[in-house]
Amino acid sequence: IRYDTLVKLMNWIKGSGKHKKNVVDTLRCCLKYAWKSERILAIPPFPEAKLYDIRKEPPEWLPKERFMNVMKHVPKEHQPFFMWLYLHLRRPGEAMALKKEDYDPAQDVFIIRGGVSNGQVVDRTKTGDIHIIPCHCDFKAYMAKMPSSFEPYFFTCTESKSDGKRYTGKLYRKYWKEACEKAEEDIDVYRGTKTSRASQMVNEEGVSMRDLQIAG
Repeated sequence: IRYDTLVKLMNWIKGSGKHKKNVVDTLRCCLKYAWKSERILAIPPFPEAKLYDIRKEPPEWLPKERFMNVMKHVPKEHQPFFMWLYLHLRRPGEAMALKKEDYDPAQDVFIIRGGVSNGQVVDRTKTGDIHIIPCHCDFKAYMAKMPSSFEPYFFTCTESKSDGKRYTGKLYRKYWKEACEKAEEDIDVYRGTKTSRASQMVNEEGVSMRDLQIAG
């Protein structure tokens, strides 16, 4: 495998520049592992970033009024899950993996130390860091109405067939999509919750980017 081979591979892959780079970067990881294992003598040079023609698009987000309109169409059982993502600027995988023991009522904080990878709960976040997040005051009303019968997960879903009735990617995306269709919106969960909240804080509430980075 040489540089020209990798450029041909990049051009052959269908999809956006970001998708192409993800595929080629996966191959880079495989070759790096092979090199460290002394199965190959060297790693060939890879296509430069500019060849992927990746263009940054403006962030897609919902103003607060439109976000709350989506939430009106989410069944009450599932509102705590999405409001937790929204108010705490967290990822869906962290919500799915959150356990009851990860909420410390004495300090009123959530300890984010796990996530979901390939549908399985893992004992690490996407970045590998443990995050301690204060419970948002607006989330208390949702938390008070949450069921307490299932263990060990903080967020549970009666429709779920997973261990402990925890949410799955398929389920939360289904509930979000149905609510968006009723609200006449077209946005995925991550942008609809975390990105929307961050954008609202900057554009609607005047929060500085520095303070936003600390909050996130």
